[in-house]
Order: sequence, then structure tokens, then C-alpha cells
Amino acid sequence: MAEKAAAPPPSKPLTAQEWETLIEEFQNGVHHKWNSLDPLLDLLLSSLHRKDFPLSLKLQLLVFLDEFSLSFFSTHHQLHRLVDGLRTVVHAPLDVAASAFKDQFMVSATSILICASEKIAVEAQTENNLVELLLTVINRPNFGSDRHTRGIACECLRELERWKPGLLSDVVGHLWSLCQNERTHASQCYLLLFTSVIHSIVARKLSVSILNTSVPMVPFNAPQCVTDSGRSVPI
Repeated sequence: MAEKAAAPPPSKPLTAQEWETLIEEFQNGVHHKWNSLDPLLDLLLSSLHRKDFPLSLKLQLLVFLDEFSLSFFSTHHQLHRLVDGLRTVVHAPLDVAASAFKDQFMVSATSILICASEKIAVEAQTENNLVELLLTVINRPNFGSDRHTRGIACECLRELERWKPGLLSDVVGHLWSLCQNERTHASQCYLLLFTSVIHSIVARKLSVSILNTSVPMVPFNAPQCVTDSGRSVPI
């Protein structure tokens, strides 16, 4: 009688110890025990919202997800779930989601989206949702308590602008206004983001005024210069 094939990993939530073991096995190249990646992705995303998991493990899970993003993300639906998960964390109070967790989640989500775009077509709405969420974070100048998180969000937006030059060109007037209003040490991050967008505008010879704020920052829609060109244009 033929031997039955091994059953896929159970869909029940994994314990903290099981996650640590799984991460170690992946890093050692032992993937065969987890041959159904989509359910595993769902388990991981849900684990990020578990209150009984320590912050250190959640940060480890985010780094793990980023490191193996090409294995986990193969459809735009999965990226959409990632951005939805980020939105939940960003809007959660600090007693539910620590600042360090929010910061790492923004960094990982941005990195994963850019990396996955080399393999799959990123849905425009998913891309817009991520940018809009990050713009919402930085649109609180001079709030000292979240200045570091706002600085991280600026850096994430700068990476997205480098990925798709001109992506933030329509909201450059709003970015200039935020630079003028920011008085904490995060002002450097705002200025770096602003100058990156200006560089894209000049390099691509876009007809955009830095004083124009007629296009609302939120809700965000990618400008025509980006949607028409499809993939990013090297500078």
C-alpha cells in the first residue's frame, strides 16, 4: 500500500516557540515541512496582532517576512492583506501596538511591496493605499510623541519615490508645507523626502509647482506620469 503524503501544516495558530523554530528552519533551508505558503502567510499576519506575543517576537516575524518575501508573496491579494494589516497597526493605540512595532511594520511593508513588484504586478490601489497611509502618518507636524515614527514614515515614502520617480509629485506642495511646519528633529526626514521628490520632478521634467496644493494629499492617487509609465523610470 502506497505511503500517504505528509499532511500540510495545521492551520491552528502557532505558539511563540513554534514560530521561533519555524524561522530557524527557514533560515537553514528547511522549507519542506511548510509546503502551503499562503495559509502560513495568513497565520503570520494574524500572529502580528496577537496581544500575548512579545514585541521582540513580532519584530522578528516582520524581519522574517521581509527576508523571505519572494516566497510568501506571489499575488497582489497577499500584498493587499499586508497593507490592510499595517493600517490596523498604525491606527492602533500605543498600549496595543508599540511605536517600535509600527515603525518596523512600515519599513517591512514598504520593502516587501518594492521587492515583490519585481515578481508580480502590484495593484494600483494597493500601492495607493500604502502611500496614503504613510502620508497620513507624516501629516502631524510637531507632534513630539510620534516624531520618530513620522520620520520613519518619511523614509518609507522616500524609498517609494525612488522606486517610482514622480510618485509624490502631485503632493509636493503639501510636503513643502510640512517641511516649513515641522520643528522637531524629524524635520531632516521631511526635508530629505521633499528634496527627493524635487529631484524626480527636475529629472523627469515634470510641470509641477512646489507651491501648488490643489491636489489633496489624502485620498492619494498616483499621478498620471507614474501610471502611464508603468514601471519606475531610472534616474
